[in-house]
Amino acid sequence: MREPISHGNATTGEQHDVTLVYPRQAEFADGKLSILAPIGATLLGLRAQKPRVISICRKQRV
Repeated sequence: MREPISHGNATTGEQHDVTLVYPRQAEFADGKLSILAPIGATLLGLRAQKPRVISICRKQRV
């Protein structure tokens, strides 16, 4: 936690860096992702240096 994590979108090829933080410190625009967010909890449980594919479902806004 509190170390940069690189993650990417396999479909678009986009790469992003985020830092996992406690909820009060979370600010998505600054790349700070809460450990209680669904993707934050998932990333927190992964081992370092071990690439994984995670399927994320998105709700479409109308």
